[in-house]
Amino acid sequence: MATQIPFPVVLAVIAIAGLSAGSINPMIDTILYALVPGDIRARTLGALTAAVTAGMPFGSVMAGYLGQSMPLPLAFAIIGGCYAGVFVLTGFGRHWRRFDESFRHATEV
Repeated sequence: MATQIPFPVVLAVIAIAGLSAGSINPMIDTILYALVPGDIRARTLGALTAAVTAGMPFGSVMAGYLGQSMPLPLAFAIIGGCYAGVFVLTGFGRHWRRFDESFRHATEV
């Protein structure tokens, strides 16, 4: 809105992003159930959920601070860079090989 994008376009982008992101959580849950042993699954997933939920206000506060302290396109670029950095740091690496082996073992019949 601050970049003079028409409101219907903003709504369409938000709707598409929301529908696209809706499929991510079930995939993450499937991976977690495959990787975490059953005897500690409740504690592990509970702690993970608590940590993620506790971190949500931090993101809102940081977004508000960035939006107030600099031009909005620059704030969007910084947030996008943070997302890209997290993806690169977690998306590539040898720990995924361990996941592949664990997931294959968990899905064997």
